Amino acid sequence: MSKRFKVWGHCDDCHFDGLIYFSMIDGEDYDDPDSLGVMLVQDCPSCEVSVNTFIPMDLYQEFLVGYEPVKGDEEST
Repeated sequence: MSKRFKVWGHCDDCHFDGLIYFSMIDGEDYDDPDSLGVMLVQDCPSCEVSVNTFIPMDLYQEFLVGYEPVKGDEEST
């Protein structure tokens, strides 16, 4: 069950501000209630760099509330 989120963000490499893709990492525990946050892969649409990014749990919960599958993703949840 890999989800991909498209949310407003900032790229530290190229300084792009806009909609950035965040994807779950295989093997990461996204259901731990005691976790301070989760690791997601951040993909910048401007410079195409991919980096692992720590997302605080409250922000990750906001990602889940507004979650809709990103159009064009082959994986379904």
